Amino acid sequence: MLRIVPLTMQANTSQQSMTVLERPSLDERLMASVKAYYDSSQQEAFLTLESQLNDLAQHIQMVSKAS
Repeated sequence: MLRIVPLTMQANTSQQSMTVLERPSLDERLMASVKAYYDSSQQEAFLTLESQLNDLAQHIQMVSKAS
């Protein structure tokens, strides 16, 4: 994965800007992987909890209708 970063150079007295491609450091790549894993784990946990709450709500409705 490459990311574009601005690079400013001084040439004589004029200032020039250009763009270079920079490879992310290992730390940045590891942190991105950890964050992606954490986000997917959080999403999965949320969906599981949501499903369990829906099941509980249906059960409560059935019990309240029966009484």
